[in-house]
Amino acid sequence: MNFVLKLAKEANAAHKKACALADEAVDTASAAARVRVPKGIKVSDLTPAQIALNEVSTLNASTNSADLVIITNHAFATAAASLQSARAAQGIKTVVVDAQNVYDEFSYGVHGPEAIRSFLQRASTTWATHPKWVVLLGDASFDPRNYLSMGAFDFVPTKLVPTQYLKSASDDWFTDFSGTATSVIPVGRIPVRTADEANAVISKLVRRTTTPPSGPWASTVTLISDRVNGVPFDKGTDQLALLVSAPYQKNRVSFASLSDPTTAVLNAFTNGNLLTNYLGHGSVEIWSDYVFTSTNAATLTNGDKLPFVVTMNCLNGYFHDVYSESLAEALLRAPNGAVAVWASRKRRCRGESS
Repeated sequence: MNFVLKLAKEANAAHKKACALADEAVDTASAAARVRVPKGIKVSDLTPAQIALNEVSTLNASTNSADLVIITNHAFATAAASLQSARAAQGIKTVVVDAQNVYDEFSYGVHGPEAIRSFLQRASTTWATHPKWVVLLGDASFDPRNYLSMGAFDFVPTKLVPTQYLKSASDDWFTDFSGTATSVIPVGRIPVRTADEANAVISKLVRRTTTPPSGPWASTVTLISDRVNGVPFDKGTDQLALLVSAPYQKNRVSFASLSDPTTAVLNAFTNGNLLTNYLGHGSVEIWSDYVFTSTNAATLTNGDKLPFVVTMNCLNGYFHDVYSESLAEALLRAPNGAVAVWASRKRRCRGESS
């Protein structure tokens, strides 16, 4: 009898184990039916990075109206609101759009530049007032998923397009609706990574609006030219100088004629000027052979004597890099530096248009 009871207990235990294994198989099969699980990955490993409340938006509505559209990440909402108020005070109807709402309405929630382009195309054709200007408030990254572990900086994505030497960012692509390499709505970017950076840059712009430039510096145009090094940059700057007329004064800085061009550039910023134009060689973080760098830009002490900087060289506007800070970004993010920067985000050849 004892032997029979023992066999019965063992059989019952085996049955329970078999049922448990069967249930596990069913659960796994059910999960696999819902989610395609790569080999070696557990369903439990596929947890989302975050869960966020979806805010209702109506960006598709034809009743929308704006002169200026600011597309940003919610992390910079305060700075965006400040810029919106400043432009509204100028009579410019401005709307702030959360990039996440753009993804939700135009790409089924998928983070990417295509949604932004679709949104802007919709706004430019169906809104009651079509946007005249677009500002992208937030940095972008060529590594939007942070595979390189350098940081999640793709706050407002850009579009990478092929150029002669490399793929590079093109924010103009967002409003190049016909594919002619020409944007139909001007697009600018404030490539900030933190709320503090955003507030600082917007503060510069607002101060420039409320307190227009005045004094001798506000009528000075600084024209900076590189050494020859295969290209007669001084001659090119001579042609630009002919375009500067009264009441504006020209301040020429030629690297070829100076023993310490770095000090000359720093002094030009410190003394102040309305417009700074650099014509010469360069790369992501530098002018010429390190005459002026992103590090220099971060230490400028020109206060509110902030120029609009134009850099006619290579790569100073390569803002989507994760390994370095471009010179354009450094000038814009610096406490002093520049009020705005126009710069190339690619390597340019002599005679090539930007």
